[in-house]
Amino acid sequence: MGYTCLKMATFGGVKYRPGDVVEAEMIQPGSARAMQDMGIIAEFQDLEVGKIETLTLPITAEGGVVELDATPDAVVQAVCILQQRAEEAVTTIAEVEDQSVLILVNACDSRKSVKAAAKERGVFLEDEAAKAVQEAPEGGSEGVS
Repeated sequence: MGYTCLKMATFGGVKYRPGDVVEAEMIQPGSARAMQDMGIIAEFQDLEVGKIETLTLPITAEGGVVELDATPDAVVQAVCILQQRAEEAVTTIAEVEDQSVLILVNACDSRKSVKAAAKERGVFLEDEAAKAVQEAPEGGSEGVS
């Protein structure tokens, strides 16, 4: 069993910051419960990474709050874009293929150039999807005379 550090602390001469994983061996025997009660550590919840397929995120839109289903990879990509300089973000957005990334970036970023790039790319992807549907053969009637 391990613990998650909640406050700056030193265990066994090693400094831990909030969010760090503290191995059980680093905690003095018998003091773990007291440290949990003081809010210094919490029992580590070992999550199985990769098990989450989609996240439902509440996004505030012009008409209220909508729920956006996004994959963890889409969320990571959106967060990376949000951390980039505006010029880099606009360039990255031009290559995005996932609408949920664009919606998330548009909802969370306040920079006009980034919001405009996300909207423009979203419209482009919607147009491409509509063209692909129109060009698809209907009912497999090709080659019938």
